[in-house]
Amino acid sequence: MSSFFSDQAKDRIVEAVRDVESKSSAEIVVTVRGRSDDYREVDLVAGLVVAAITLGLLIYHPAELDEDLMPLETVAAFAIVTLIVSRVGAIKRALLPRKKRDARTLMAARAQFVEQGVSCTRDRSGILVFVSELERAVRVVPDVGIDTAKLGDGWKASVERLEDAVGALDPTAFAAALASLGPVLEAKYPRREDDVNELPDAPDIAPTSAAKAPARTLAPETEPAVADGTAAKAPAVETEASS
Repeated sequence: MSSFFSDQAKDRIVEAVRDVESKSSAEIVVTVRGRSDDYREVDLVAGLVVAAITLGLLIYHPAELDEDLMPLETVAAFAIVTLIVSRVGAIKRALLPRKKRDARTLMAARAQFVEQGVSCTRDRSGILVFVSELERAVRVVPDVGIDTAKLGDGWKASVERLEDAVGALDPTAFAAALASLGPVLEAKYPRREDDVNELPDAPDIAPTSAAKAPARTLAPETEPAVADGTAAKAPAVETEASS
């Protein structure tokens, strides 16, 4: 199993983004985060459950135990389990309720859409591809200028490939899936003669949670093209994947 945090993965993503943008007027922004949230409540609940079990075993153990040590042993059980769950992603992922995981990745994707300036394009043709490694989730968030209903089965197939790649933590397959969006978008949103690169091609990658990672500074050409003060419409989140 590979990782999206390697230089090789970053280079492949850049190539895929440039390939898509050479065929279509869409602007692709890829954001990768180690997790969408710290999920501290999961750590604490796991620690409390094990602490309660430990205390019960100590109280009802058939052997005669030192009662003075029971509080210390219970606290130790809580601390150890809380620390383990907070550090081991596989355990935390297994304990995460799907509803909570979906809600946090959705919230993180929406926040990244705004922070990365995806709506700051002339034709509102930005598409955010948000990857969250801990949850094995990908969210594809198109701006209002991209109508995915017009893209048909080709769009759905490419998104499914992205889901499979993120579920397997395979950056090579992810880059290939990302590049497959090129012909799909080209059919309805072909590249225009006056197209310019409005958003960064390089993925914004941070191993921290989405809430802690600093926002990337946008280049001058990524400032909003609309200057009439009209509020941007909220994008619809297209999809997510979790293994």
